[in-house]
Amino acid sequence: MKLTFKYRKEQIKTRTVYRPVVKLSLKSIDDHWYTFTAYVDSGADVSLFPKGDSKLLGINLYKGECWKLFGVGGAIIPAYLHETRVKVGPLELPVRIAFADLNRVARAQSAKKT
Repeated sequence: MKLTFKYRKEQIKTRTVYRPVVKLSLKSIDDHWYTFTAYVDSGADVSLFPKGDSKLLGINLYKGECWKLFGVGGAIIPAYLHETRVKVGPLELPVRIAFADLNRVARAQSAKKT
């Protein structure tokens, strides 16, 4: 199945950039779905969400497998891996998602319950 992503125009300081975004839903531990608009990074080893999103989904951050992720410039981001389900378009799949141990992780938009 082919998925196509839209690019969103964003102003970064003195220039304009276009970033690919996807609307997806993640399942909480109490079986509710929350919809997010997230950046697409096809080269990432794992999808990264901020700490606050783990709380929203009812996930105990520190019960996940601890990972040290490396960002641009070699920055180390401590994160915890958890399993949940994701919906993207017509697909629903099991996924492993990393939640950072900080709230300043770039995400395109806040979540909302669906």
